[in-house]
Amino acid sequence: MPSLLNRVQIWNMALDLLREQPLASADDPSPPAKLLGRNYEQQRDYLMERYLWKFAKKRVAIAADGTAPDYGFLYRYMLPTDHLRLLPPTIDGKANSKPIRYEQEGQYILCDLTAPLRLQYIARITNEGLFSNGFCELLSIRLAMRCAHWMTGKTNLVTELRQLYKDTIDDVKQVEAVQVSSDSYYDTDILEERSEYY
Repeated sequence: MPSLLNRVQIWNMALDLLREQPLASADDPSPPAKLLGRNYEQQRDYLMERYLWKFAKKRVAIAADGTAPDYGFLYRYMLPTDHLRLLPPTIDGKANSKPIRYEQEGQYILCDLTAPLRLQYIARITNEGLFSNGFCELLSIRLAMRCAHWMTGKTNLVTELRQLYKDTIDDVKQVEAVQVSSDSYYDTDILEERSEYY
């Protein structure tokens, strides 16, 4: 279920962990707001790319690019512009179907499968209102970890936040894993880090 939180609310969750004063808006000119602003998008995309978040999962059917690869594969397909992480391509785009031989080069997928190429991928979602509660929780902790030493000067706080992150990701995995059918590889690995896929 979407969290319905906005950017400044996520920033304030991070500031709560650092025991700092909350912000009234993301445009606040204070140093904490500037530091959060510099780190926010990178940390958001890093966390979104790292795990298989259902709210960020998309599927698409892509036409072949006009230019074929020079060798090795028959077709080239351009990935969507919001693509962060490709899920393992299969012959029909379904998670449990036969995998295809492919390579990713830059923003292209090279393979021998004729168009349309059906893919599932993790997309860059920028609308905070679509984030899951678990994602918002983890993102606020990552932001707090990133800013803790600069804002507080307490190195032990970074260690505490790292442990909180580990505990929270375990909780989030349990909640997310029960929301999918048992015949999908997302059942137990819905938030699994890059492993045999990459």
